[in-house]
Amino acid sequence: MACICPPRHAWRTAVRMKSSRNRSTTLMLVLLLAIVLVFIVLLFEFRTLAAPLSILASAILSTSGVLLALLITRTDFNIASFMGLIMVIGIVAKNGILLLDADQKFRSAGYSAEESMIQAGRRRLRPILMTALAAIAGMLPLALALGAGSQMLQPLAIAVIGGIAISMVLSLIITPAVHYYLSHAELRPLTSSSVNRV
Repeated sequence: MACICPPRHAWRTAVRMKSSRNRSTTLMLVLLLAIVLVFIVLLFEFRTLAAPLSILASAILSTSGVLLALLITRTDFNIASFMGLIMVIGIVAKNGILLLDADQKFRSAGYSAEESMIQAGRRRLRPILMTALAAIAGMLPLALALGAGSQMLQPLAIAVIGGIAISMVLSLIITPAVHYYLSHAELRPLTSSSVNRV
């Protein structure tokens, strides 16, 4: 015979499901708003589309590290881990700003696009690695659930560690590559129009 749940139990289950859906929707809106705000800030910072898009490409790809870390540790993707994912996007954006700011300085000094990107990677390699390792070290006690109440924030710490770990590679590879391609794509219409005028 089929089990019939009491009306009160069914009502509580429906309320919990509705509240969890509302939280997921709210967090998705927060994630989209964070991406939009980061894009606007980067657009005002660099005044070109190539830099914001290249940084956001690396930041969005870094979310794969979040999912991979949760999969390896068999941790549920919940509200805490979603908050960690949002934090990763901000941290990766900071690394991209460091890298592309150095790239602009080398270009203004007379370096070519390829050489300036290589020199920027060498110059910013140590700060990016040090900040990433410091953030990972700070999150380790939470990830290992050491201390009272740390289990609630354990998914957040695991998500941040996974995202930052993979962002160390992506920030030094994806961001320069996408920026180089997009900056050349922006220069092509300008050069073609100048040739037509001549």
